[in-house]
Amino acid sequence: MNGMTGTTGTTGTTGASEASGNQNGDLIPLGDTGWQVWRQVELRSAGFPSAIVEPLADDELLAAAAAEDSEAPLSDALAREYDGAIARMEAALRAAAADPMLREAVAWQNPAMLRDCVDKVATRSKAQPARQRRRELKVATYLQRYGLKNETIGFFGPHCWGRWCEDTTGMTVRPGERLLRRRQVYFEHWAVEAVARALAADPRVRVSLKPRRSEADVLLGDGSVRRPRGPVRELTAAEAEVFDLCDGAMTILEIERSIPGYAERTGESVLAVVDRLTAEDLLVCELPLSVGEFREQELRGELLAVADAVAREQALGLLDEVLAAREAVSEAAGDADSVFKAMERLDEVFERVTGQDPARRAGQAYGGRRVVYEDTVRDTEVALGADLLGQLAAPLGLLLDSARWFVGQVGEAYGRRLVQVYERLRSASADGEVSLNAVLNAMTPDLVYSFQDLAPPVAAVVPELQRRWAEILAVPDGVRRHQVSAADLADRVRELFPACEPPWSSAVHQCPDIMITGRDPQAIAAGDYEFVLGELHLAINTQDSPAGIAQCPDPARFAATDAADRRTPRVLPLPARESPAVNSRTYPPVLVGPQDLVWTMHARNTGTTGRVIPGASMTVHRDGERLIVKSPEAPDLDILEVLGEYLSGAAMNGFKPLPSAAYRPRVTIDRLVISRESWSIGVTELAWVRRSDRVERHRAAVRWRDLVGLPRRAFYRVAVEAKPIYVDFSSIALVELLAAAVRSAAEDDPASRVSFSEMLPDLPGHWLRDGAGAAYASELRLVAIDGAGA
Repeated sequence: MNGMTGTTGTTGTTGASEASGNQNGDLIPLGDTGWQVWRQVELRSAGFPSAIVEPLADDELLAAAAAEDSEAPLSDALAREYDGAIARMEAALRAAAADPMLREAVAWQNPAMLRDCVDKVATRSKAQPARQRRRELKVATYLQRYGLKNETIGFFGPHCWGRWCEDTTGMTVRPGERLLRRRQVYFEHWAVEAVARALAADPRVRVSLKPRRSEADVLLGDGSVRRPRGPVRELTAAEAEVFDLCDGAMTILEIERSIPGYAERTGESVLAVVDRLTAEDLLVCELPLSVGEFREQELRGELLAVADAVAREQALGLLDEVLAAREAVSEAAGDADSVFKAMERLDEVFERVTGQDPARRAGQAYGGRRVVYEDTVRDTEVALGADLLGQLAAPLGLLLDSARWFVGQVGEAYGRRLVQVYERLRSASADGEVSLNAVLNAMTPDLVYSFQDLAPPVAAVVPELQRRWAEILAVPDGVRRHQVSAADLADRVRELFPACEPPWSSAVHQCPDIMITGRDPQAIAAGDYEFVLGELHLAINTQDSPAGIAQCPDPARFAATDAADRRTPRVLPLPARESPAVNSRTYPPVLVGPQDLVWTMHARNTGTTGRVIPGASMTVHRDGERLIVKSPEAPDLDILEVLGEYLSGAAMNGFKPLPSAAYRPRVTIDRLVISRESWSIGVTELAWVRRSDRVERHRAAVRWRDLVGLPRRAFYRVAVEAKPIYVDFSSIALVELLAAAVRSAAEDDPASRVSFSEMLPDLPGHWLRDGAGAAYASELRLVAIDGAGA
């Protein structure tokens, strides 16, 4: 695992100072396509060199296994080869498990796995052979993820930014002496809130809180409260007396003093009334925490205002204990055993203070599973030349044209569906009035999506997108490579994907992930490269994530550029804090400008610094063929704009221009590979995965690969896994992972399929280097906007 640190190295030509990010935020034309891209580019990469997986490969074994019939008895020569290969594999996994950097990465991600798995592989635990093999395969899983996945997660996926620069040819890459420029440990939002809730549960602290009315509700003139869901709540005279004073400016103690004799007169305390109305989500009474980084410091400021001196000091002491445990984790960075011990101590303190489990959402991606997480910034500067953008412009512009059309069609589909839902609700309404909450609830099935499954209205548009692209590309049968010219396709693309207006403001952004396959920056400057489309994310700015903004070199410039792109103010819903979609790293967006409109259906929402439109005030009305959302608190808004963030989430992963097929060739437009060579195979067709002996499984897998025509190195995906997994058919360990994944998928759904795609860029095509010259997998995350629509 060399290359995590190293001496200063310089690659490429001059001009890398442009990559520092000091001038980020402006736009640059994407050739003459009518599209523009942000100058700022997010460089996503693995935090471990891609060579980390090479010790698992075994060229000698692959050649020997391929030379013999997998159905014939195992020859003595091949048996010896397998014995040697297994010994080499076990040695490689032991060495990887003992590597300090891998041990630290696992300590951050899952401390228990370090203790119970990785270290037992490194020390050759005397466990049952089957158990030890499972542990070895877990180490192999970590190796392929840390070395080949472009993820901005911790130091095994650091943040980095580059820029498009007119005065640069090819690319300039300047790595620092070490991999990382900055490391920072953060509390997860849910963990800070758990600490705040626990401290606020003390009645002596609670009476110093400042209760406020729910931002989702509307106070009616007769003293009752309309909520987004449920009947209108009629307040008693005694409740209204307290409720009217809960404006977020007065503490409970101050409210009690302002209505002397309240308890004697009503038979209950102000605190009891506040707690009851809080339980009904009519009031919010808590230690307030704003959105953003380092909210624990804000929490400390709130505790300093607690009136009871003893309770104040006790609460501050508990908070300081949690903060000290977090700081110990931060100081432990760089040493796996220290991180492990510090994490254990933090978990113990957190559980004692909050009474809550320090882990949650086991196995969920982006779930914020631990109390803290680390984010890092790669110590590398990257400048991308105008010549590269010029080569990318024409083919990417065609894809963006079709993406814009697709989003327009999705908008029309949702518009039709919303009208249907509205008319049904209006007919059933006693007074003909339809609330936005009722529409949103009725639309929920049409907004449900996952990594594998698109929302129904989005999925319904995909076949037509694919039909039109099939007509344009005209891929012949029986070929493995199909190369076409952007110039030859341009007229047909314009005809079949006519321009349209973005249906909602966030739809102005289309964000492609582009990989470059090239040996190094010098080879790329010499023209020896290809672009590879990873994904094209629709109707969303993929650089706008809480984690990315926190590490961005100029967040204010980023926010200004994002706001300037949109044709209207952004309309944002505030989700409930307990929503499974809410986490510290990806959602909700944190860039809310003073011109943006924010609304919510939830009393305990994720918060904002500006005014919030109460969801209970929002009603839906028909205006010809479209629906308008009205509220006394806001101007009339098109319903697609109000629901735009939901629609962007549903549409984001819908761009699938080529359908899945049993076999699909590589398709390239100019220098841009828009579809890698791929295979789709039913899980029950891979009979070799059910062989009982791993040697026989590997022999049969090699034979099967040859028959199917798969490359030696590939990525595969099964229905039970959210992310692609790497396989090298020369590796016993990686083939075992594949077999286990297929068996699991078959058990879950025998009708499911496993998809394979060629590895592109392949290992020799990883151009991103550190100071020691080690290569890393990477991709460029671009932000494109329609010049006419913005």
